[in-house]
Amino acid sequence: MHRAYHIELIGACGSRWLTAYCEHLNDLAHRHRQLAISAAYQQRNELDEHREIMDSAITGDADAAVSALAAHYRRTAGIILTTSTALG
Repeated sequence: MHRAYHIELIGACGSRWLTAYCEHLNDLAHRHRQLAISAAYQQRNELDEHREIMDSAITGDADAAVSALAAHYRRTAGIILTTSTALG
């Protein structure tokens, strides 16, 4: 469901090339997210993050949706990097 959520958001751009590229990146990042999830689960509320992105997209506030999505990706990347470093 998480993958489908993010692909649906990107899919609204109308570019099948960009959508396919993002699907590929999502698949590559999945493994790293799974390794980091146990360390980060209690540090964030992904449901609230996803809701903020969705609400902005539904109301047509593209700037807020992009900002929320970028912040969501930065949080995830930071957790993955921190966890990867800790795991060696």
